[in-house]
Amino acid sequence: MDGSIVTDHEYNDYWRFISIPLERGYHTLRWVGTRDPSRDSFGSIFRLDNLIFSPGVLFSNAILVPEYEQLEISLAPGEIRDLSLDLHSQDGKSIEYIAVLRQSNSLKQATESISLVCNQDTFQAGSEDLYLISLYNSDQTLNVYQINIELPDDVIASSVGSFNLPGETPLLFTGDIGSLTRLSWFNEEGCNADSLRCGFRLIIDANLSHLVMPYEVHTRDTEGLERCFEGSIELSRGDEQMESLYLLQNEGRVSHTRTSAITMRANQNLLIPDSAAYDLEIYYNGNNMLTIPINISYDSNPAGFYDTAHLKVYPNPCMASTKVAYSIPATGRALLEVFNIRGQKVRTQVDYTLAKGYYRTIWDTCDDRGNPVGSGVYFCRLKASKDQEAVIRFVVLR
Repeated sequence: MDGSIVTDHEYNDYWRFISIPLERGYHTLRWVGTRDPSRDSFGSIFRLDNLIFSPGVLFSNAILVPEYEQLEISLAPGEIRDLSLDLHSQDGKSIEYIAVLRQSNSLKQATESISLVCNQDTFQAGSEDLYLISLYNSDQTLNVYQINIELPDDVIASSVGSFNLPGETPLLFTGDIGSLTRLSWFNEEGCNADSLRCGFRLIIDANLSHLVMPYEVHTRDTEGLERCFEGSIELSRGDEQMESLYLLQNEGRVSHTRTSAITMRANQNLLIPDSAAYDLEIYYNGNNMLTIPINISYDSNPAGFYDTAHLKVYPNPCMASTKVAYSIPATGRALLEVFNIRGQKVRTQVDYTLAKGYYRTIWDTCDDRGNPVGSGVYFCRLKASKDQEAVIRFVVLR
């Protein structure tokens, strides 16, 4: 195991059960049969069978197979669609995976020879979410052997992966999940890859308004000289989901008896401009990764769409403001009003003539006199031409 002999057995003509303890980490197991020249062993056979691994053992040479190699999505006006991408193991080996979705070419570029960059600029307070951190190394004479990221008191890491990319030496996470204020990754050998990536999940307190995570990246050059690069990852609070495509279920496990699926939600109301390109990156079993391109486009006039009224409010629940999307089937008067739970009108948002089309407006959660409304349940009603009418219920939180 890992180049050292852990068990040795002489010639015998019967099956023997052998148990080999495995410590946490990456291991390579190799079985070797050698003929004893002092014995009449010509034609003898060395057999190895019925390998049993404990639950949780993962193989680096497992192959994860997605249902599609690329996704093309066309959305109608205001459409919100849930998508599912099935996954299975090609040879039945157990696979644990975690997926990250990012806009193509959206990762920031490093400003120093060594830096850490997050795949997003905002966080959702009071929630548990996945973050992808990328290490950029533009100086190939530097070997990165340790990374430290500090967490504030009101942030907890619920799961942490390794810094890796296929074919590169990984930096393994060290520490216990859930009780750390510092996340650390280490590999004595070091790695001089131009980039490595790591995914981890953070539980963030609902009252946090700004997230700052200082980091240290420790390196050695070819002459053994050590150097530490320092910086910080800063995220601002984002109470609204602003991406037109985002993940709903992004991690799981597959095996010879079990398949799994990554689920996503595409929202045309957030598709600005009328198309977007994403990369779905799936990390599994250590150093393995596969990328699935996803392209989203907008169909502004699908067949039959304007035969009925369409009305959507997002986000729902909302706080300081919310967006209202609505359709007008033909040129004519459009009336968009907001009512409270008692049926009292609190705001006339739209009252004018509009041409056929799909429109959006932002309600600042104030009444017609400019006063903020209180927390509670509200109703938005649309009256359009051709006697079309639609009503939607939503919640305001203060």
